[in-house]
Amino acid sequence: MNTPIQGTAADILKLALGRIIKGLPERPWLCPLLQIHDELVFELPENRLNKAVIFIKNCMEAQPFDAFSVPIVAEASAGTRFGELHELEVEE
Repeated sequence: MNTPIQGTAADILKLALGRIIKGLPERPWLCPLLQIHDELVFELPENRLNKAVIFIKNCMEAQPFDAFSVPIVAEASAGTRFGELHELEVEE
């Protein structure tokens, strides 16, 4: 039972990454660094944080395919070090 769930989650993340990569030319300040399971790590200037979070959340929360009706919620955290991240509340 776990394999189809994990496989679908991996496919959804790949689709989100495709949308993010497609938007990178318009955002040269956004640098993808790492993927850890279902988490993505980026490096960016602090003054672009809100724009980056809105863009990335929109890419990750988009409906992956027509038959998928479960809402996807992406959360954002920020910090100067990976071990010191704090959760963000970003409003569009």
